[in-house]
Amino acid sequence: DHFNNADEEEARQCLFVVGSYRSNEEDYPEILNQFISEIDSVPSVRVTNISLGGIAKSGTNSMISDALRLPIRLIRNFSDVVHKKSAGNPLFVKIFMTSLVEDHYLTYSLEEQRWKWDIDNVRDISINENVAAILRNKLLRLPIKVFEALQVMSCFGVKVDQDVLSILSGSDQFDELISSLGYAIQEGMIEKRNETTYGFAHDT
Repeated sequence: DHFNNADEEEARQCLFVVGSYRSNEEDYPEILNQFISEIDSVPSVRVTNISLGGIAKSGTNSMISDALRLPIRLIRNFSDVVHKKSAGNPLFVKIFMTSLVEDHYLTYSLEEQRWKWDIDNVRDISINENVAAILRNKLLRLPIKVFEALQVMSCFGVKVDQDVLSILSGSDQFDELISSLGYAIQEGMIEKRNETTYGFAHDT
């Protein structure tokens, strides 16, 4: 409505708006497409669409090289396998790498003081290409109290104020809520975006 009601004087003022959405979202596709079309039809508004795909193989190489503190020449074969399985999705790369550590496919050698892996074992791992499925499997591995804390937090959307959580934690039912969310932060499921707000890591 603000775009449609903008007059010429308002249009000459500088206003830069950035919006983002997942192109593969199935919820409310007609409403979203209609909204985008309406914005495109406003003469005084110039719209630029930018599609973001997966990162290139070289980007995955650099990402894993930094994470493992090893030169690219030593991790290239391993990184290429991870890139193929993740299709270059940065979130998928992170989750898959974490699962490799948890399942002991990727281990740290104190003797050699570096990360080690068996490339054939990693290559043979069968994974679902759906990131949501991997996140679900990760959730199912969490302690029950942590899982329940994330369920409570999800009721408020992608983020929630700490004051709200503090009120809930005052009840017997949710007395471990804050400590459980602290565990979820360590597991990379959520993050504290500032001093007072918790948010889900996958929606940053």
